Amino acid sequence: MCGIVGYVNYNGKADVKILHRMVYAIGHRGPDAMSGFVNKQVALGTARLSIVDLEGGIQPAANDNRDVCVIFNGEIYNYRDERAHLVQKGYVFSSNSEVETLMYLYIEFGSKFVNRLNGQFAIAIWDGRDETLHLYRDRLGIRPLFWYRSNNEFIFASEIKSLFQHGSVSPRLNPKSISQTFRFWTNIGDTTAFEDIQQVPPGHHAIVKRSLMKIDRYWNWPFPCDQKP
Repeated sequence: MCGIVGYVNYNGKADVKILHRMVYAIGHRGPDAMSGFVNKQVALGTARLSIVDLEGGIQPAANDNRDVCVIFNGEIYNYRDERAHLVQKGYVFSSNSEVETLMYLYIEFGSKFVNRLNGQFAIAIWDGRDETLHLYRDRLGIRPLFWYRSNNEFIFASEIKSLFQHGSVSPRLNPKSISQTFRFWTNIGDTTAFEDIQQVPPGHHAIVKRSLMKIDRYWNWPFPCDQKP
């Protein structure tokens, strides 16, 4: 199952102790390995359930300059085809893992690399070259990805309980969302049962840079355009 967590502190350095708390809060999602990446203001962590490349698929994956770092939860069904394509382009792999393939796909194709993926996933990429965090959720929202944002920090995780371990997020219930759950069996849109905590919608890409955030749709249902609603 795996799980991912992370945060960006725009007014100081990231604290590895905070990252430890966030990762261990979702340790049940990935008992095989818990690891992380901390560099200046950013911290990324994973709780890994080893499925692909048991020995070499350790996350996070980072390039030689450590200015591009990738973590993800999910399965990429076509990663072997994409890996072979990257090898033809001259990329040298140190593992047979999905996450290293995702890293090189991002370096090669930029933020639109997600359109090449066939799978279910929640992906986080820190690009230190322009200090931007990218979050992707699969087309149907099979893999969860929650986030909280303030003026000073941006925090994300596979489970909401991990956000509460950061220390900046208060577990305050959202009455409107709870009423939606009773009526529709789920929250509507990108809301959650907690105030100020949202989720990346299915088929969307969130771009976070400093105090600015933008969420773009990268995929939509392929319904015929010539039919009436």
